[in-house]
Amino acid sequence: MNLSILSAPVHRKRQSPRVLPQRQGFPSGQVNADFDIAVVGSGFAGSLMAMILRRLGYSVVMIERNKHPRFVIGESSTPLANLLLEELARRYDLPAALPLSKWGSWQREHPEIGCGLKRGFTFYHHIFNQPFDPSRERQLLVAASPHDEIADTHWYRPDFDHFLVR
Repeated sequence: MNLSILSAPVHRKRQSPRVLPQRQGFPSGQVNADFDIAVVGSGFAGSLMAMILRRLGYSVVMIERNKHPRFVIGESSTPLANLLLEELARRYDLPAALPLSKWGSWQREHPEIGCGLKRGFTFYHHIFNQPFDPSRERQLLVAASPHDEIADTHWYRPDFDHFLVR
């Protein structure tokens, strides 16, 4: 298990610090550590939660059972997910996360983070026990956004998740 430690001002001080066993990235056998909150998982949800908690003044430790960053499924944003990310970034004053809610601002502010432009969603109607229809008559493509500036994105999760943890 890897431990990624994010430091923040301590909101409340514990009476006695916890002792953590040796983990990858720690220099010695045991480390005295005192955190207000532990977040399990360093993916999108865990990283965003840790950012919010740090902004609120808590000291946070993130615990990840796998390596970080890594490839995971969940790379396609949706209009509602983008609106939620924008709302959370504004509410909790997370200026680094705000540009990631739209294609245009993402490309201007963080072109180093892998990201693709989502053009839309495709829906297929498949009839059970029937071969695929090569004419694609039962296909519907729905545009995701009226223009690229506010378009949804496809995240390259290793880059995206790593950015949130930094």
